[in-house]
Amino acid sequence: DVPESVVNQAELLRALWPLLAPGGRLVYATCSVFSAENRAQIAGFLESRPDACEPGGGATGEVQILPGEADMDGFYYACVTKKYPIRA
Repeated sequence: DVPESVVNQAELLRALWPLLAPGGRLVYATCSVFSAENRAQIAGFLESRPDACEPGGGATGEVQILPGEADMDGFYYACVTKKYPIRA
């Protein structure tokens, strides 16, 4: 049930984020090909968290593998970095 999974995944991201130290990286992974569970989930998370960003260096921080690619099933992962607080 994709809609229920999307809600549960968002709750997990919100609950775990405060436990991550500044500069830390969170890897979010699903065995899904649905955008709602993957790119849309991460885009919404990044939009809601000003202290979250995708890693720099030109990398997008995410990979989507579709069924049949590299003899694999559908899979997605994204890396999100927690920014250091800005000091005044």
